[in-house]
Amino acid sequence: MHGFAARHRARHRHMIRVSSPAQTVRLGGFTVVELVIALTLIGILSTVAIKSSVRASETVRNQTATGQILEIQTRIDEFAMQRGRMPSSLSEVNAGDMRDPWGNAYQYLDFSSVPNVASVARKDRFLVPINALYDLYSMGHDGLSLPALTRPESLDDIIRGNDGAYVGPAAGF
Repeated sequence: MHGFAARHRARHRHMIRVSSPAQTVRLGGFTVVELVIALTLIGILSTVAIKSSVRASETVRNQTATGQILEIQTRIDEFAMQRGRMPSSLSEVNAGDMRDPWGNAYQYLDFSSVPNVASVARKDRFLVPINALYDLYSMGHDGLSLPALTRPESLDDIIRGNDGAYVGPAAGF
């Protein structure tokens, strides 16, 4: 009898009592709902991380373009002080081959070489030229630009404004 009772108790240890059919007991694993929730959370976190990474990458590119514009500005100003005139192109200051972080050439316009400066100079929201001697800018990630900084094509440009007192995104000018 002793052996039968031990076997009977052993068999009952693995059985789980359920008092009603509505009650369920899980022995392990995940339900489909839990898996869907987990995958949704992973998707949301991944999206946030990717957007944050793209934003950080764009910030780094803007900062790189700002630094390069400041470097070119220094070369232009030194050239003008040494020669008594503005360079006719960026090649004269060894910046003709320089590219912005998006692969576009930097744009330079010497106002002394243009007959109608008001038609081509970069302008602020009041349509007033933002510089007195020359314009220097990157066309930004879209590679498009128009003289008015308020135009959508120009908002991503990295510009030199107020004769060098401001260098940064056109949207912030």
